[in-house]
Amino acid sequence: MGIDYLKKSPSVHYEAAVLLANKMEELDSHIFMTDCALVNPPRVQGYNWFLGDAPLVPLPKPWPSAEARERLLDMGGSYAYAHASKEPSSYGALIRKAIGCGKCLVNCTQIKERRIKMIILPLKIKNGGASTCRFVAVE
Repeated sequence: MGIDYLKKSPSVHYEAAVLLANKMEELDSHIFMTDCALVNPPRVQGYNWFLGDAPLVPLPKPWPSAEARERLLDMGGSYAYAHASKEPSSYGALIRKAIGCGKCLVNCTQIKERRIKMIILPLKIKNGGASTCRFVAVE
């Protein structure tokens, strides 16, 4: 789907994230997993990337291109807090109660049991806040 995966994928709105975070805390659950491309709606997460007041056309090439470096500088040096949207962050509501978040999970429909053991195999990176992981569901 390309960029449409980000624009059209389901996402978690702030009010739903607050309810979900509170329920996670109540159930002593600390890992949030989803098959959504973005946790925040595109109007928040993708603000001024592919939506917003000044969407980029064309989008910057993938890191470490000169265009991506320039965009990072335009956003104050951080992708994490770089949107100019006035809406609160759904991810922010969840991360206050969770120790880990996994998104873009695939083949979730193959899980048949209501409860599973989830094994998360991280790729450890130095000085990083996120990395790719392999999620394995054991029924």
